[in-house]
Amino acid sequence: MKISDAQFGALLNMKENGPISAIEVRGPIGMDGKRKAKLECNVMNIATLNRLHAEGLVTVSRTPMTRSRNAVGKPGKPRTRLEIAITDKGVRALAAEMA
Repeated sequence: MKISDAQFGALLNMKENGPISAIEVRGPIGMDGKRKAKLECNVMNIATLNRLHAEGLVTVSRTPMTRSRNAVGKPGKPRTRLEIAITDKGVRALAAEMA
């Protein structure tokens, strides 16, 4: 399997630094789609994450949904925390690319 430069960079970062955190924001239906994900780091974009996950190179686990509050106590949008981690298959694909 051939992986792109973006996928290689993301996999290498996860192998060296551990799982990546992201936030999934669930906004109102009809506003920019039903679901948005905002990655907290600039290692990868959502398209790269989707491709890596579809190939089984990373796992994505979600926490229960919460509503954060701002400084005045007003509830924000519902959010779940995402943890993106490299799988054994991802480590093997990374090693094959580096060879």
